[in-house]
Amino acid sequence: MTKIVHSGGAKGADSVFSQIFVNNGYQVIHHSFHNHNISSKTGKVLIHSEQELTNNKKILTVVCNNINKKYPNKKYIESLLLRNTFIIEGTRLVLGVGKIIDSKKCIVEGGTGYGVMHAKLRKIPIIFFDQFIKRWMYSVNGQQFIELNRQPNLSNFPSVFSAIGTRKLIDNTVQELRICFQKE
Repeated sequence: MTKIVHSGGAKGADSVFSQIFVNNGYQVIHHSFHNHNISSKTGKVLIHSEQELTNNKKILTVVCNNINKKYPNKKYIESLLLRNTFIIEGTRLVLGVGKIIDSKKCIVEGGTGYGVMHAKLRKIPIIFFDQFIKRWMYSVNGQQFIELNRQPNLSNFPSVFSAIGTRKLIDNTVQELRICFQKE
């Protein structure tokens, strides 16, 4: 069975996740678009057309409304966020890292927050490492984040999932991710 991880290929969490999961035998797919650079050196790049991106504007509008953000007015930012919809669509789990702003509403800081909210709205399970409080959290069926009383176990993950996160990893976050998901 092919194991697949969807990501955005950005520097920071996306690149770290890509390296970890390629080493674990996963096929990593970085979703992209024309004139977008992928930082990760591992994985396969899937470039979405302008039409494909445009087809997801309705989804992005709903996500923006749920995190109290205005729809982006800059084309490049809009394309990044529309690209995020492909990272979440078809996945069975979202793994993320960054900062949780509101655990009851599953609101996460930055661009990662759009992907997390999209997953919440679709009731896709989310496992999230808040690098500021250094705790693993989870959400199922669109419910609030709850603290996970252990590190997540890769052997329990579905064969298709998404790995997203902040570009700005702090302290020992990279070490936490590598230890948690080292090759079993």
